[in-house]
Amino acid sequence: MTNDQITLLEDKLNIWREASKTGTFELRDYYRRCADALEECLHEAIEGKA
Repeated sequence: MTNDQITLLEDKLNIWREASKTGTFELRDYYRRCADALEECLHEAIEGKA
């Protein structure tokens, strides 16, 4: 994964984290779970790159 791809995914992670703070419970929960999954993938991608 390139640095640009990682940066884009980190931006998406920030958007999902912010979205998990507002809206209906179902949407907040969905965005929180998306952010958690993406964060895990990013950690693995960054560790694999190191």
